[in-house]
Amino acid sequence: MDPKQIPPKDRDIHLVELKFCSDINPQQTLEKAHNQHQPLIQHLQTRSLRGISRNNQVTLHVILLGVGGTIYNQYTITPLLNVGVPTHKVHQLATKLHCHAMKSLNKKFKQDSYYTLTTTVIIGDLMGGYW
Repeated sequence: MDPKQIPPKDRDIHLVELKFCSDINPQQTLEKAHNQHQPLIQHLQTRSLRGISRNNQVTLHVILLGVGGTIYNQYTITPLLNVGVPTHKVHQLATKLHCHAMKSLNKKFKQDSYYTLTTTVIIGDLMGGYW
């Protein structure tokens, strides 16, 4: 169904955020995400599309991936299921998200390493060699 065909009074708002977190303390990142988005959620709830006496239904889905590769049942798999990913595809999607994130992180690391190496060489040359 085309979402534009759903009357505004029947629409729900879903905010989805993919975040990276510590492998050993995901709860802290989850709390930060909820605190970060609370003003937006309150604003969306009070700007009712459903009529004067009804607030919008706003749901925040935070999908967490551990920086060391952890895919959590509670913080990764369950939120993916909550946004409608079919059960038989959820682990595959979580793995793809993780792989994509690791590739991006690796690319960023290589760029930063190249920049650091280039800067060190230039500074070393300007200073007349390495110390």
